[in-house]
Amino acid sequence: MATSALGNTQTSGSTDPTVARRARDRAQEDLQGLNRRLFGARVEVDDDGEETWTQEHRCGSCGVPLGERVAIGRGTSRDGTQRGLFRGVETCGSANVCLRCASKIRAAKAEHSGLVLRAHREAGGHAVLVTLTFSHSIDDQADEVIDDALKAWSGFNSGRFKTIKNRWGIVDFIRVIETTHSWVNGLHPHHHVALLTDRPIGQDPDDPHELLDFQADLYQAWSAALETLGREAHYEIGVDVEPVRDEEGVGSYISKIELELTRGDLKRGRGESRSMWQVGLDAADGCQRSAAVWADYVRAIRARRWISTSEGLWERFGINDRTDDEIAEDTGDEFEEVALIDSDVYRAALKADGPVLTEVRHLVEANAPVVVLALVLSRRLKRQVEIDFRAEDDGVPTLRWSDKVGAMAGSRSSTDSGGKEVLE
Repeated sequence: MATSALGNTQTSGSTDPTVARRARDRAQEDLQGLNRRLFGARVEVDDDGEETWTQEHRCGSCGVPLGERVAIGRGTSRDGTQRGLFRGVETCGSANVCLRCASKIRAAKAEHSGLVLRAHREAGGHAVLVTLTFSHSIDDQADEVIDDALKAWSGFNSGRFKTIKNRWGIVDFIRVIETTHSWVNGLHPHHHVALLTDRPIGQDPDDPHELLDFQADLYQAWSAALETLGREAHYEIGVDVEPVRDEEGVGSYISKIELELTRGDLKRGRGESRSMWQVGLDAADGCQRSAAVWADYVRAIRARRWISTSEGLWERFGINDRTDDEIAEDTGDEFEEVALIDSDVYRAALKADGPVLTEVRHLVEANAPVVVLALVLSRRLKRQVEIDFRAEDDGVPTLRWSDKVGAMAGSRSSTDSGGKEVLE
């Protein structure tokens, strides 16, 4: 199943980080392809025969060429490894429904969260990780249940929570919404919240009931917010509180909260539950029921804020908080251009069966020569691709359709008088 590509090295089925990363690359391309099929630009014709191009969601154009050519080259990722990258393609900036954009956005936000948490910890502060959930059913519509989840948080944050902050020494928070799905209970949106406090909670051996008292306060505030929406939270599971204990050390303290808070793109569901990324990949793998669930979810979650913080949090810690769009568009300062790909060739690769562009990216990472890229594209697209070395693009080779008609590309090549290398 395509869902095996999700996760870090523990959840992706491989302990080799390169294998796991490349599996995630393939999953990203698979999900982009699904989004283009479901939400890509299309023509609508009115009663007068007038044609209008419409697009339901930005994720439907993510990865589409912006101009006549797309650049492919090598860059360096955050962990220092060499990556194959494309420049000159559309990004949607959606951390909720585009796995490729989400991986960049959520990694950046995780880094920001880690900086805040580490600075808070080193300054003598403490934290608890809270999960807020509520009752729901398979009959709930996607837009209704997600809307209620966000309204409940808004009511919680502006209601009794203010009193709780003062009582328990809560100075800041970082909150994200995450959604899972099961065929029994439908969509399950819930909030992960890191509460930064000026004192430890639930760690006093002389007060073993402190954590339960804190949880009860949070439950009352959360229940009050849900009640206005006709919802309720189960007393035992509606509010989960997990204190970060001093003996865990800074490293596990940061990594655990980073994963729970911002790296939903690396997480899998538990038991019968699936993460929404798993739902999307099951849909891309051909499951029509999952495709219907995914489409409803995308329509419900669009334009929703997936992360929020206490006012001015990033600025207080000296963090330049870029927008999701800015993060998604950033391909990094280092980029060694290897080749250009004509947009019509690139679009054909987008529509082809299988992750053709991911294969090309991985070949670039491995320092494969351009002739190999042309050979792979020719074979995968079933049409001959030639290499043009003419100087109009500063000598950077361009991969484009060959004027020759007939045989597929083979293993030999020659350069004609016009500067084109033609595979034969």
